[in-house]
Amino acid sequence: TVAPTASVVTVGSDAYINASEVVGGKAALTLTGGSDNLTSVNVSQVVGATTISTVATLNASTGKYEFNTTGFSQGDLTVTELRTDAAGNQTSTATTIRAWPALASR
Repeated sequence: TVAPTASVVTVGSDAYINASEVVGGKAALTLTGGSDNLTSVNVSQVVGATTISTVATLNASTGKYEFNTTGFSQGDLTVTELRTDAAGNQTSTATTIRAWPALASR
C-alpha cells in the first residue's frame, strides 16, 4: 500500500489570507489533489507561548474548508491534514500559509 499524498492548500489564488478573504470571521481553504480519504483539517498558529488551534470544516456548498479566525493574528498559520488509506494507514502533512493583516480584527 502506498501512503496517502497531501493536498495543495490555497486561500483565494495563493497561500496568503488577507482581509478581503475573511468573511464573517471565517476564512476558506481550498485543498486540491491528495489521495485517499481526507480525515481532518486543523489550522494552528503559535502566538508567543500560546498555540491557537481550530478544526476546519467542509462547506458542502463551496467545497472549501472553513475555519473561524478568532484568536489568529498576522504571521504563519499551519494547516495540517490527516489522510487515511483503505488499509487504515494515516499520513499527517503540514502546510504553512501566511496571514496579514491581523485576522483577529476581522
